[in-house]
Amino acid sequence: MLTVSDAHREIDDKLGDTPRAAHSRFVGYAMRRIAAHLQMDAVVCELVGLCHDLDFEHTRTTPHQHGPLAAAWLSGRLPPDALLAIAAHDHRAGLTCDLPICAALKLADALAVIAEGLTGPSLPDPDDLVGRFESRPWLVPLLLDTAGHLSIPYPLLSDILAQSGYVKRA
Repeated sequence: MLTVSDAHREIDDKLGDTPRAAHSRFVGYAMRRIAAHLQMDAVVCELVGLCHDLDFEHTRTTPHQHGPLAAAWLSGRLPPDALLAIAAHDHRAGLTCDLPICAALKLADALAVIAEGLTGPSLPDPDDLVGRFESRPWLVPLLLDTAGHLSIPYPLLSDILAQSGYVKRA
């Protein structure tokens, strides 16, 4: 099975020192924290978060392959539900997954995208988020609805973000 150290090497190899590598590392961190709250396997969840975008650079012109390609690369190195979460995390792949690990990945990924648009160390009030991300009207509902579905309290999401150090500083 893939280890966390292996996953970091994969990020270095496939994403280099890019914003997408930092994004993937944050999603791994967030997945570990979400897993602890949901009493899921924290290591597997962290690995899913770390590896979910390994194919990002390779699928820029074929977005329907984003996720499935990374899952194929990792076949045999992660459990089947982890591979499905990676394969199905981007709607453009046309795959669906109702497993908690899949919802957790979508939540962590949405939190990362929101964090990338913030300038402070915590999440603002949910109503304030909607205005900040009006160009991506699907993003805030994805975060809030998925958090609700998983019974993840909004303050926990803010805490995950604050403790990660993954925000731009003004």
